[in-house]
Amino acid sequence: MRYGMFLVCLTGTAVSVHAQHAHVGMYNNGVDDVLEIRTGYYGSESNNSINAQRQLMFGDERAHAFGADIVVGGDYDGWYQFGQIANPTSDFYQSTLEGQQDLYYEITIDAVYGSSDAVAALTLGGHGHGELITARTDAIDLLGRSLVVPVGTHRHGYSWFLSEAGTYEITYRAYDLSGDFVSDAQRSTVSYLVTVPAPGIGAMAMFAAFGGLRRRR
Repeated sequence: MRYGMFLVCLTGTAVSVHAQHAHVGMYNNGVDDVLEIRTGYYGSESNNSINAQRQLMFGDERAHAFGADIVVGGDYDGWYQFGQIANPTSDFYQSTLEGQQDLYYEITIDAVYGSSDAVAALTLGGHGHGELITARTDAIDLLGRSLVVPVGTHRHGYSWFLSEAGTYEITYRAYDLSGDFVSDAQRSTVSYLVTVPAPGIGAMAMFAAFGGLRRRR
């Protein structure tokens, strides 16, 4: 994976380009049944937050991953691979999540500048992680679009794949199949951006276009 730290200077936009990743976790306030997503649990991540639009923020900049690695061979041959920014967990606030609920993060994708047919896939497997786990945004059923995270789950080694070049918004929605908790349109989601430039398109052109789009939104 590659992260172009220089791209912020090229675009002049308030977008965070980080090789780091944040952790997001499920939380319940004990007052209502909403399954909330929070971040900033670690002291080293205290500058991370989720704003009123449920966007993951690094300080005053929106979290944004850049990548350009093309996969050769395997299930994602010809796709792009990028590093995750938001590591989905359920262990930080597990004391607020009593029992062993069937907790999940649904993964969705929306095109900001790119193909409306783009697909994102989050996988975990190999390297000592055991059985392959995959969530794909084009899955027909809800569970196929979801990552299961039983209470106390904190995995590493995720891989992200994107089928098309462009800029996309990735959103996680926390939900619970057991019925103990409910999803809220605001508090149960978090999103961030990912950009992959098309082969043959210079970084300057790609990100200048993205900067212009941001000003129009």
